[in-house]
Amino acid sequence: MGERARPRRRAPSKRSSPTAKGPRAKAAFRALTSLVFVLSFGALLSFVYLLTVYPHTEGPGEGASVRLEWTGEEDHRIIAERLYEHGLIDSPFRFSLWLRIRSPEARAKPIDIILHDDLSPADLAMRILEGFGDFRVRVTIPEGLNRFDIARRLESFGATRAEDFIRATEDRAFLQSIGLEETTAEGYLFPDTYQLLSDTDAERIVRRMVRTFRVRTSKILEEEAETLRAFEAEGYGFHQLVILASIVEKEAAVREEQRRIAGVFWNRLRSEAFRPPQRLQADPTVSYGCIGAPNLAPSCAEFRGAITRAMLNDAANPYNTYRHGGLPPGPISNPGLAALRAVIRPERHNYFFFVAKGRGRHVFSEDLETHQRAVDRYIRKK
Repeated sequence: MGERARPRRRAPSKRSSPTAKGPRAKAAFRALTSLVFVLSFGALLSFVYLLTVYPHTEGPGEGASVRLEWTGEEDHRIIAERLYEHGLIDSPFRFSLWLRIRSPEARAKPIDIILHDDLSPADLAMRILEGFGDFRVRVTIPEGLNRFDIARRLESFGATRAEDFIRATEDRAFLQSIGLEETTAEGYLFPDTYQLLSDTDAERIVRRMVRTFRVRTSKILEEEAETLRAFEAEGYGFHQLVILASIVEKEAAVREEQRRIAGVFWNRLRSEAFRPPQRLQADPTVSYGCIGAPNLAPSCAEFRGAITRAMLNDAANPYNTYRHGGLPPGPISNPGLAALRAVIRPERHNYFFFVAKGRGRHVFSEDLETHQRAVDRYIRKK
């Protein structure tokens, strides 16, 4: 019998020993864990930054103003895109993400508002979004604006609603409570820079502006007491001086001409030879009649900002100083101190006419013939 075949021995396995595999696996695990930790920590830092630091970072600009109108239907994405398009934010994605986390259902207010490109995201949100609380606004009211202009300006900064402000300026009971006996607060809303909270009560703003007028004019009343008594004896009380100052403020584009223009109007009011007698013939008064009392004059129906011949001829407009002698029923703007001083201390001369010659300046004439030649040269270009 032959020998039985012996079973072959298997070659030893070449698998790595546990002692060789362990260090590499542990190193890889530690590296992966570290990476996950770093990424998680970075994400956490980014999240914290987005919620705490980013909302208060200054905008990308240097304070330039941008006027935007919102319908109230814009969501966080559209809001971010519009702000980015107008240079108010530097990243629509970041602003939209912050807004989505901060207020998922955020919608714009239906508002026409002025924004500035140095505002922080939080400041922008407070101005254009519902439910983000009050904010402080700094509103400058230039000389020569009327109460309707001021109302629109205040609303555009988010300070108050325009219609509420206009209503407050003509509420007789309220005006009497703050010591104004006039039909409106026109003329007494002192031009200045005001720090206000958003959505401030309109009456509170009117009260503050009137109080500022009294404080700022008190020195004039004291210094010019004797001159004011002389005016009063002539039939022109302080309110009449405010009316005339409001016209000078609108007519004089440069401050250097205010006293000269005031002198022209005083000459017309006082002269017995000037014809038509006491007619100031000031275009801004005609315009104001169509703004302040548009229903009284048929010609105002066509008013779009420019004066027409029909408006100049319309005696139904009580502010039309081409058709009515003397001062109009009330102020047509809110003058500054310089215009008021110009009326109290006008330049003395013999001018009765003036016409614009460009760059805010005028040519003054003593008689109608000379004036007509100036009109032909500077207006009709003959």
